[in-house]
This record gives sequence, structure tokens and C-alpha cells, in this order.
Amino acid sequence: GATAGGHALAKADGSNISTYAGSFTTLAASGAATLSSTLAVTSKITANGGIALGDNDKATFGGSDDLQIYHNGSDSIVADVGTGNLKLLGNDLRINNADSSKSYFSATNGGSAIIYHNAAAKLATSATGVIVTGAVETSAGGTFTTASGNDLNIVYPTGRSLFIKEGSDTHVTVDNAGNVGIGVTSIQASAAGKTLET
Repeated sequence: GATAGGHALAKADGSNISTYAGSFTTLAASGAATLSSTLAVTSKITANGGIALGDNDKATFGGSDDLQIYHNGSDSIVADVGTGNLKLLGNDLRINNADSSKSYFSATNGGSAIIYHNAAAKLATSATGVIVTGAVETSAGGTFTTASGNDLNIVYPTGRSLFIKEGSDTHVTVDNAGNVGIGVTSIQASAAGKTLET
């Protein structure tokens, strides 16, 4: 049965006491104890065996139930319904799938933030900008712009070439020697200098 400050909260025949007006510092239950009203606690609650809440029963925090954590029968929900922001604080933040076998997002204090697709890193921040692994695709046409007064630089690794394509058709080629070809993929370089080939 349940006891409060050493006082029994059940009658000898096992039936419930509907009202207990005394104060106590310790509430202990050796078996099942049912509270049909509100239990107000001004100190810490220790629940070594866990706290079980039913569907749509909310764990709420804040003077106006600003933060709510619950399961609605279909989804698990963390809801910030009050003032201010919902903040997740940590030096290393990870958002993974249910069994933690795949990453969705990771961020390191003072370092990179990475977005994953099927556990493969695709977009990562760096000290100089962002690093994209794979292709960048726009859904309805796209424009790459720079701030007013700045140049647009396309930089590719030493020894490689630049191709501008429409589907699989190459319209412009810039090879690793700086020669330019329009409508061709192979450029015959000139000994006299740079070549523009059409």
C-alpha cells in the first residue's frame, strides 16, 4: 500500500481513503497507488522505474504548460506552445533514426553542421562556406548570384576541365590549359596561345 510520512493512505480492508489532509515529505508505494486528483510537489520527483503516460497524456513544463511532450496515439510530439524559442543545447548534436544506425543531422560546437541522405553526408558547413557532395539540382530553374560588386568564381581542381551541358549535350568546354570549345568536348590546342574552338 501507499504511505505518506508514515501514515497509511488506505484502509485496513484495502479500500481507498478519499481525502488526506496531512502534509508529508515522503510518499512511498509498495504496490499500486492511484491518485485521482492533482499531486502537488515542491521538491524533486525520483522515478527510478520510469513514468508511464498514456496516449495524449502530456508531460508539461512552465507556468502555462509552455513545453509539452506526449504521444497522441500516432505520433510522438515535442511542442513549444508558449513564448520564446525551443532550444536544443549541446556541444555535439545528433539527430538519428530510431535505432541510431543512420544520421539525419549532426553539428559540432565550433565545427561543421552536416545534413545526411540515407546516412551519407551531402551538405556540410565549413569555415569558408559549404561543401556539397553530389549534384545540386533546382526544381524550377535557378539562378546563382553574388552580392553586388562581387565577382562569380567557378573553381575546379588542377588538371580537370569545366563542361556546361544541356542534358547530355556539351555546349561549352574549358580544358585544364584554359582553351575554350563551343559545341565540342575535345579541343585542339594552338602552340601560339589559348584556343577558342567552335
